[in-house]
Amino acid sequence: MGLATAPISAVPYVCKVSGQKEEVLLVSGELAETIASQVIGRQDSLDALLAVASLHTQLCECDLATLAQRSETDVLAHLDRLEETGVLTRRLINGMNYFGVAIGQTRDEIMASLAPYLNDL
Repeated sequence: MGLATAPISAVPYVCKVSGQKEEVLLVSGELAETIASQVIGRQDSLDALLAVASLHTQLCECDLATLAQRSETDVLAHLDRLEETGVLTRRLINGMNYFGVAIGQTRDEIMASLAPYLNDL
């Protein structure tokens, strides 16, 4: 799942809607599983992949679906659940849903999980 082969990768990405260039963090399947179970409290690594990708920027659902290499319908169901549990926030911008990681304990825990790998970027 996802594009990362190292535990964490910084991937240049251009938003489909705005054309804005972003650098998005992607995690490997193994690290995503660890973050999902230990931080997010779910067994689905897609939840962690989406949370990490939207950690430093807000991304629209279509961009997150592209990054996750999944259908937009599948990703939106995960995004809805992550918003309901307080992991993500949603903003409507130009008629599109944009998601970012909520400020607070979960964000801090995700950052702590990534910290050992950030020097390798």
